[in-house]
Amino acid sequence: MKRKSKVLIRLLTAVLCISLLPVTVMASPDDPAEDPEQDIGITDTENNFKAWPANEDPNVDTTLIPVPHGKTTVLEVAVEADDVSGISYQWYKYNVSIGERTTLDGETNSTLTTDTVEGRLDYGCEVTDDISGITQWLFFIVTRENHLMVNLQGEEGTYSILSFRPGNQITLTLDVSADDMDGIRYVWIKDNQTAVGDGTNVLVTDELYENTLYSCHVYDKFGNECTVDIYLTQDNLFHVWPADSEDKENITMPYMLEQAGDSKELRVSYEAEDDSQISFCWNLWDAAADDYITIDGADGSTYLAENVDSGRMYRCCVTDGISDETQYVYFNLSIENHFQAVWAGNDDTYIELYRPIGSTAYFEASVSADDMAGITYKWYINDELVKTATGSFLIIDSVEDEAEILCMIEDGYGTILYLTAFLGIGTENHLEVFSMEEEGNSVNITTDDDSATIYVRVSADDMSGISYDWYVWNEENSEYDLIEGENESSIT
Repeated sequence: MKRKSKVLIRLLTAVLCISLLPVTVMASPDDPAEDPEQDIGITDTENNFKAWPANEDPNVDTTLIPVPHGKTTVLEVAVEADDVSGISYQWYKYNVSIGERTTLDGETNSTLTTDTVEGRLDYGCEVTDDISGITQWLFFIVTRENHLMVNLQGEEGTYSILSFRPGNQITLTLDVSADDMDGIRYVWIKDNQTAVGDGTNVLVTDELYENTLYSCHVYDKFGNECTVDIYLTQDNLFHVWPADSEDKENITMPYMLEQAGDSKELRVSYEAEDDSQISFCWNLWDAAADDYITIDGADGSTYLAENVDSGRMYRCCVTDGISDETQYVYFNLSIENHFQAVWAGNDDTYIELYRPIGSTAYFEASVSADDMAGITYKWYINDELVKTATGSFLIIDSVEDEAEILCMIEDGYGTILYLTAFLGIGTENHLEVFSMEEEGNSVNITTDDDSATIYVRVSADDMSGISYDWYVWNEENSEYDLIEGENESSIT
């Protein structure tokens, strides 16, 4: 058995650790079920009335609220309307076990303080807007807080994807924790239909021959619930890669076209134990949409990118119907423009610049290309775009703090280059340090004597503030220890 993590196979509802057991009430003429004009969630166009449990998504009508044992909590309704003057409230308490609803006399505000929480409590609020004539029903399930948490052993979260070989069985074990573990119940469901298992936290599946969903609903005695979904998919030894790549583990293939207007055939290779259900879908990156868009009619293992006049990014989505798995291959197309960028006067793509507070800092990019037309610049300071800087240089009139500088440069064919810099506070002193007579900062010394004198050579524009600390390696602690009192450029 191995875990699949390349792609989310199927959209499933991963139920969070809440209890949403059906609320059973005694029908009455003013219940939503009895009056179609009072459907939950109706929003009237005349007054734009809407009500929902406060601190929840405005589109939900039911909320679960865990509360510590022996405490109370305040339930609250949130509303919106063009005119709120006609909104009224009536709170109810439910006894779910016998299907009984009790009107809470005098509770006609938007908030309600619950009874002391010993176990599960169910409340409802009837919210009426007299202006539009609309009524909405909201439900509040109050449970005793028990910090119930469940996950598949070895996994995180409440949704897991595992793979199997045909004919194998898999043992699914849940890790469960709660303040009070007494009375924990387990209900296993196969494919949202069939109850399976023996009511414990361990389930041994049947022999597996097709993709299967197992769910386990875990309940405590206080009405809290956690649901774990485990999707088992057949391992079909499915794998895809760019056909022109020598590395089957590579999923991205760059191509440099000689000139604008050239075409390029993009090809995908794949393998699977059973390749009878392989399908393809090609996408093109759309910068304006900030997403890939589907190319109509492109459904084979190859695609001809025609008349490429700028940089393009393509993606091929390859789906195996046997394992219900999708893998992706990416193709990046660029136009050869011999496009290069470095920092002016430095010939590097990264620099450090130090300036005193209040002084001016100047950064300039040096760019070369066969075709310089259409080159654009974007400058960022600490990831914030500098909208006024659109040329090859950036001027900071008054340095206030250290900063990370980024220059993003794009040529007319869509190729993007980056220059980065660190702006520090201080005065550039051109400090350089060397080990003895060596050109680097490391030296090995062999001596027959019991001692040796070692030293460093230092150069700087201003030597007045130079200080020295010497350290010796401590093999036992695997770290350097400071040698007290040794503060000169040499040590014996």
